[in-house]
Amino acid sequence: MKKMIIDRRAVTKLALTSGVSAVAAMAAASAIAPTFGSTVGDKAKNNKAAMKRIIEAYNAGADKKVWEKLLSPKVVNHTAIVPDWAKGVENWVTEQNYIRSVWPDFKFVAEDMIAEGDWVIVRGTSSGTMKADFGQAFPATGKPGSFTNWLTWRFEGGKGIDRWGLADWFGYMVQQGFWPPKK
Repeated sequence: MKKMIIDRRAVTKLALTSGVSAVAAMAAASAIAPTFGSTVGDKAKNNKAAMKRIIEAYNAGADKKVWEKLLSPKVVNHTAIVPDWAKGVENWVTEQNYIRSVWPDFKFVAEDMIAEGDWVIVRGTSSGTMKADFGQAFPATGKPGSFTNWLTWRFEGGKGIDRWGLADWFGYMVQQGFWPPKK
């Protein structure tokens, strides 16, 4: 097996050159810090492949049966839109359906992916047309938009079990005309 060392400076540089803040980059780097320096082998390759299947499911608007194959029944979305949607596949599906209701043409394109042991970090771009209200504060605009996303996943037994996300929501809200506030 090939040994690969990843240091936080490399992850931070990658993040900063992609427009993500240093805080977001360090959060992503810190999430996998305990596994830095471990041997890259089949586990990392398999988890990277699992991550690619999760991205395909995001983009396809997958149903519960697909998500049950990709996620642990104990999956925790640490950055769920609604806290009640944080645990379990059923709640994951509820959140994904909500996202599809707001952005029916939602797509995520992975631009960088780092896998190390049980962890996979992805930087990419999410895009979609805002066709419905997002919560109570943001009415539908009908405008397309995109934003940079960082996804950090931990896998167990080949299935996603923990997920964290960081997104440039401010940039997206500017694109949609919600900022600066109207007088």
